[in-house]
Parts: sequence; structure tokens; C-alpha cells
Amino acid sequence: RCPAEDALPSLAEAAMTVPWLELVRTYETPPPGWTGACGRVDVALLRRHLPVAGRTPEAFVCGPGPMMDAVEAALLELSVPAARIH
Repeated sequence: RCPAEDALPSLAEAAMTVPWLELVRTYETPPPGWTGACGRVDVALLRRHLPVAGRTPEAFVCGPGPMMDAVEAALLELSVPAARIH
């Protein structure tokens, strides 16, 4: 558990009420019974969740520094503008 997990209930609630918001939670090593995304966040995972053509995604990334750096690099590779990565 990390401090960012405290925000997950409110983020999950927002994702249910804001049509353009998708909350994607993933674990490199998932807990028992986890059925969501697994593994590192990479270009392939991001491609599955980025919006359809015509919409510029905005990404909010939370996690350890090296993971956030890798996710930012993958988003940039997918042409997400740096100004839309937080």
C-alpha cells in the first residue's frame, strides 16, 4: 500500500461519473484474486486504454519514480503531448 492508494476510492467514483475518465489500476505482481491489468505499464497496455482517434488523452501517472519515467516515455512514444502528462 502506498499513499496514492488513499485516493483510489475517489478516483474510482469519479471514473464512474465522468464519461471520458478511465481509471486503469495495474500491478506488476498482483495480489491474490486480482483480475485486472498485470505487468508493467508499457506501450501495448497504453494502446489498449488510450482514447479513440480525434481525442487527445490526458494522463495522470502515480507510482515510483522509475515507473513514472517509463510510463511518460511510453506516452510520448504514442504521441501524447508532454503538457498532457501529469
